[in-house]
Amino acid sequence: MNMSVHSTTAVVPLPQEVPFASSKYATIPLKVLLEVPPPSFRNEQLTSMYDRLTQHGEAFENASLDAAAYVCRRVGREDDRLQQTVKDIVNCSYNAHYLHDQLTFEDIATDSHKKTEVFIITQQMEGVLLPLVSVRVLVDKELDCFEIFSKSSVQKRAAEFSRFAYHPLLDVPASELDEQTRKRLDFHKRHLFRILLRGAFRFLKSRKFQTSYLIMPPHVKRYMDGCGFRLTDMPESHLLPSTSHDAVRRAFYKYWRPESPVHEQPAVYNLDFRIKPLMKMVSGQRIYL
Repeated sequence: MNMSVHSTTAVVPLPQEVPFASSKYATIPLKVLLEVPPPSFRNEQLTSMYDRLTQHGEAFENASLDAAAYVCRRVGREDDRLQQTVKDIVNCSYNAHYLHDQLTFEDIATDSHKKTEVFIITQQMEGVLLPLVSVRVLVDKELDCFEIFSKSSVQKRAAEFSRFAYHPLLDVPASELDEQTRKRLDFHKRHLFRILLRGAFRFLKSRKFQTSYLIMPPHVKRYMDGCGFRLTDMPESHLLPSTSHDAVRRAFYKYWRPESPVHEQPAVYNLDFRIKPLMKMVSGQRIYL
C-alpha cells in the first residue's frame, strides 16, 4: 500500500505597501491638537502672534489635517497677507524654541535686501488657507551662510535654505499627545518637510541652480537625516568672528550655544537636491512618505 505524505507550507502575506497620503495615518483631527494647552509665553507679542495663528473657530474645530490635501506653493511677493502669516510662523517658532530671554522678542523674519523665495505647504480648511510648514530660500549671488562661516570651494550657482518652521498647531510638545497621535503627527511633519523641499528643489533646478547650503544645529541635522535628506559635512568651514552677528548669537543663545564644544554647535552643510526613499513599517503596512 502506497502512502503519500502531503506537506503544507503556510503562506505569509506580504506587508501592504501604501503611500502615506493613502494610509490610515493620513488624517489627524485638528481638535486633538487644539486640546493641547497653549504655551505659557512670557512675552505679550509672542502670545498675540500665537493667538492670531491658532484661533480660527469652527474652521479648525471641525477640520482634519489631510496628507492628500497638502499643496506646495511659492509665496508671491504681492501676497502681503500670506507673507505676514509666514513671518508670524517663523517668529513664533524661533522665539519660542531658541530665544535666550523669553521676556523679549526678536524679529528674525524681516525681509532681506537679498533676493529670496518663500515656499510653504498649505491646506484649505473651511475658508482658511492654513500654512503648515515654510522655508526661505536665498537665491542671491552672496549667501548669508558664508558671511557667518568660512568657505573654500563653493559653486557659483547655489542657493541657501533657512527659516524652516512648522505652524504652532503642529509644533506641540510630543509629551502632551497620546502615543497614536504622536506617531501620526510625526509622520505628517516628516511628509510635509519632504514635499516642501521637493517643491523647492524643482524650482531651483528649473532655474539652473546646482547645489544648496544651510546652517543647522546638530538636532536639526539628525531630524533631516531621518527625513531622508542627503547632507554633506563641510569640515573646512568654520565660524567667522563677526560683531554684526554677535547680537543675534547672544539673543538666540539656545540655538548657537557658543559655550558648547564645536561639535554641539550649528554648522554649515551642503544639501543635495536628491531625496532618499523613506519607508515606515506600521501595523503590517509599509508606508512610503
